[in-house]
Amino acid sequence: MSSKRIYFAHSWSRWKTKQESQIIKILEDRGYIVHNPFDKEIELNKKYNINWYSDNPTKPHANDIYDIDFANLMECDAYFGWFSKNNHIIGTSIELAWAYYAELLGYEQMEIIVLCFKKHPFNWRMCDKFYEGYNNFKQDKPFYIRKGEKDCAVYKTRK
Repeated sequence: MSSKRIYFAHSWSRWKTKQESQIIKILEDRGYIVHNPFDKEIELNKKYNINWYSDNPTKPHANDIYDIDFANLMECDAYFGWFSKNNHIIGTSIELAWAYYAELLGYEQMEIIVLCFKKHPFNWRMCDKFYEGYNNFKQDKPFYIRKGEKDCAVYKTRK
């Protein structure tokens, strides 16, 4: 199995946790090279001399995060979104939309995998494979697997 680069979108509050490490290990065991955006974003915090961007957000810092995360995602073959319970996940949701519409933005279409604590209509509809809950992900028992073309392909035919 050849390795694919996968972008691991998730909440900052889950960075460097035991469960994050377990998910990364599972993804690696399934043949992915995991890109964790927080590993690069922490460098930006040093550049802007803050602990985290939500402490004291600035427009230049926000622009850097946005641009770097978008570029890194578009270099990947796949997107993995971890929507854990009770977390602030605006970035994870935006990155899901970027991944879904990558082809329309002039990039390669990418595989989209979502792990969520419950079925949500937006992330369920947009993914190629959906896991409801960590145990189902760990056991590789998806709730949903896309069979057919992504809906966004319809937009290519519209004027």
